[in-house]
Parts: sequence; C-alpha cells; structure tokens
Amino acid sequence: MNMIGAHLRYRYAFGRMDEAMEKGWLMEAITIQESILSGRLLSALHCKEVSVNPRDSFHSLIEGFRKHVDTEDPHVETLAVRLQEWRMKRNESLHSICRHIDDPYDEDTINKLEHKLVEAA
Repeated sequence: MNMIGAHLRYRYAFGRMDEAMEKGWLMEAITIQESILSGRLLSALHCKEVSVNPRDSFHSLIEGFRKHVDTEDPHVETLAVRLQEWRMKRNESLHSICRHIDDPYDEDTINKLEHKLVEAA
C-alpha cells in the first residue's frame, strides 16, 4: 500500500514544528507535536486491529495504546505514563492562556506561562 499522502503530511508537520520551535511559536509547536503523537498512536492501534476513531481524544488514544499494545513490554507502560504526563503539561500550558489558573493579579504571569510553554514544547 502506497502511503505517500501520510509521508507528505508527516514531513510537512515535522518541518512546520521545527520552524515553530525556531521562531518561538510554542503553542503551534505543541499542537503539532500532539498531532504527530496522536497519529503514531492511531497507527499502533490500527496495527493491533483495534477499532479507533481518528477524532478520539489524545487521552483515549493513550489509554487504548496502554490497554491493547504489548502489555508484556515494560516500555509500553513507561511510554504511556510519559505521554499522559506530557498531555497534562500540554493542557495546562495551552489552556492557561486566559484562564486564571494562577493568581490573576500576579505581575509575573506571562513569564510563568512562557515557562510552561517551553517546558511542554
């Protein structure tokens, strides 16, 4: 099966992610990173003949990976845990742009937000 379309999309995504990182567009980089990771999880689940919807949340894809991919391999669990940790950092950094997760009167709020973005990216 020729997967040229998938290859072109991944090549584009990695190029765009690299450009976003170089230019400091961390929110874009993080969003592309999630898309790449979701695509790889979908592929892993598809190889195991697990029926998944490409629109499933990142969280459910990680849990599906944890449940259906070689549970005897300790690396699977480690990877699933690390993906969930990154997902939570991603959510906190992207969703805290205008939500008052921290003190709304803190004058250092932008520096704290940028630190979260750098950590996630």
